[in-house]
Amino acid sequence: MPNRRMSICICGLIALAIPAAIGIVARDYLLASYFLAGELLAAGLCAAVIWRFTVMPLRKMIAWVREIQQGNFAEPTQIPEIGKDKYVVAQLDEALGAMTTSLRESRRLDHQGLLRTQETTRSAINSLPHGVAVLNPDGVIELANRPAETLFGLLAGARVETLGLSWLVPMLHEVQRTLQRVEPKGYESAIQVFHDGQEKFFLPHAIPILDEQRHLVGTLIVLVDATQLRQIDEAKSGLISTVSHELKTPLTSIQMSILLLLEDTSLHLTPRQLELLQTARDDADRLNRLIEDLLDLGRLKAGRADMQFAAVLPRHLVDTALEPLLRDFRAKDITVDVQVPNDLSPVRIDLRRASYVLGNLLANACKYSHQGGHVKVSAVAAETLVQFAVADDGVGVPLEYRDRVFERYVRIPSSAEGAAGVGLGLTIAREIVEAHGGTIGVVPNHPNGAIFHFTLPRGDLSPAPGAAPA
Repeated sequence: MPNRRMSICICGLIALAIPAAIGIVARDYLLASYFLAGELLAAGLCAAVIWRFTVMPLRKMIAWVREIQQGNFAEPTQIPEIGKDKYVVAQLDEALGAMTTSLRESRRLDHQGLLRTQETTRSAINSLPHGVAVLNPDGVIELANRPAETLFGLLAGARVETLGLSWLVPMLHEVQRTLQRVEPKGYESAIQVFHDGQEKFFLPHAIPILDEQRHLVGTLIVLVDATQLRQIDEAKSGLISTVSHELKTPLTSIQMSILLLLEDTSLHLTPRQLELLQTARDDADRLNRLIEDLLDLGRLKAGRADMQFAAVLPRHLVDTALEPLLRDFRAKDITVDVQVPNDLSPVRIDLRRASYVLGNLLANACKYSHQGGHVKVSAVAAETLVQFAVADDGVGVPLEYRDRVFERYVRIPSSAEGAAGVGLGLTIAREIVEAHGGTIGVVPNHPNGAIFHFTLPRGDLSPAPGAAPA
């Protein structure tokens, strides 16, 4: 548009100049003066157009260049006064030269700072005993320290999909999908490697690197050396298992003695003595259950548990786990809604241990539900699995306990009555479910309580002996 207006102005000047010249040649000075006056007016208009559409943009460009030179990349809102001792084009050339010099110096300083940062970062991560690697958004390794290179083959320039690390690719995809940290789920997530004849364990962490707009610009992989912690944990587990086994025999004698005293009617026990013996019996029973849980957990983790698999209908599993808890549910006036069809595909399970899993979830739902609450047990069949769920309208599970709730000795702080325990039930439940080839989890921060779910593999259509639906 500006070029068209300037062309029109020039054509107008030419159109006025021709008649003026003809008038001068014809000695018609009055006519020539009219055309000359019009030509002067047109020239003034052309000058205004040229100033508006040429000089002013150049002045704005000069101001913008000077703003960039000062490090401000926003478009200037007002045009400052430009010196009149030079032509505008010359001022623009001078401003561009100054800006180029400033940017060149800034680039040199930034490059030096970047080199210092890279060398400092490289030296820092190389001094760590943990493996550290930085990946770009496409999953290509940009930086890795010596432990990451020597122990896991995380070499700079390699793409993680080509390294054959089955644990790394899912973590990277999870970070790219959720833009959240991916943390290991206890020591069972530790990666075992052998180096110089020594066994080592590392816990993998994946941390997203985000820009100001929360776009993924990279992923930080940290492999924490947990070898000593793993050894300490194994030694602690072995000690607990040994102590529990040694306590089993004397505790059985104590239980038998208390039972004989309670059943001996010739002793004529006073009400106070009878109360003390009953309390001792209850405490001995609770201690015996704890020891059994510890021993069972040790056997499950070591893979030495005696599992008796059979095809069982899901409804029979639910009825078996629910029946011993009906009195507790009635005491709190809790409604139990069982939504498990009688003809649902059977599952291949150890009925006693699977009943422990479901019974533990139901017992927790009863403990953490309010008086007059509601608990729902459901099961649905998938392609190769049957998914069970226990939902309650109690206090729920906070988000920070979503993963930790299945760890040993972890209990959720709660004011629910009767919620005492040592924090082993869910740990054992997880070991049992995983021994069946299934998974277990919890929906955290559910608005109406907690939902625990687990899967068991589908079995054939022949039910186990005595496993007919109740």
